[in-house]
Amino acid sequence: MSDNPWTSGEGGSRNPEAGLPNVMDLVSQCTQELQQDFLPFIVAGILPAVLAMSGGVLGVVVIYGGMFLGMAPGMAANDEDLLLVGGVGGLVLGMVVLFLGMALVFAPLNASMWRSVWKHMVEGEKMGFDAGFRYAFQDLPRVLMFHAVYLGIILAGSMLCYVPGLIAAFALTFAFPAVVVHRMSIGEAIRISVTHTRDHLAWHLGLFAVVFVMGMVLPYIPILGYALLFTLYPMFVLTAWRAVYGDGPATG
Repeated sequence: MSDNPWTSGEGGSRNPEAGLPNVMDLVSQCTQELQQDFLPFIVAGILPAVLAMSGGVLGVVVIYGGMFLGMAPGMAANDEDLLLVGGVGGLVLGMVVLFLGMALVFAPLNASMWRSVWKHMVEGEKMGFDAGFRYAFQDLPRVLMFHAVYLGIILAGSMLCYVPGLIAAFALTFAFPAVVVHRMSIGEAIRISVTHTRDHLAWHLGLFAVVFVMGMVLPYIPILGYALLFTLYPMFVLTAWRAVYGDGPATG
């Protein structure tokens, strides 16, 4: 697992113009990796999967609970204007609380999972149930700040009819591994991801298409789907990163 198939020439064919591997070869490489260690990857994804499913239920309670609490003064005073303002205010407050709470939980969890997957791919470190919190506190302030910036950009774009949000997520595909795996600054990580996406637009469209399908299909597989999503997604993006930059940080 420590050998990089893309530098050894075993990873598959490359686009002769860009020097990049074909996206389907990346998919094939991930499939082989998953077949070799299917059970460890499933076990590693169980904890975040359970938290994600629990978070969905909790999210409904927090958002609607906030809305109903905000409506309470208007209901008590029999004031429709106060009822409306309080309901909207409570709804927004509930969304903010949920957003912050989920970020505090899932930002370090995701970062740890990405680091565990990377160490598995590069160093042969075993995946396990603790993969989601094994490295959770490494560079925690930077990870939390990056999540705030990343989600803020995507949410702002999503408010403009969703398309800008998708474009932002598409352009920042490589930013997450740059920050959490290679410990780059947030600004440099965003610059590298956006620049590489701009210079190799078609290739990144292929990557994003695979990630999009993965995100749409896997959650429909009970329990195992979410477990795979939390491990297979970072493995695919990190495989792409490794094919481009090798086992070190990005340059240029």
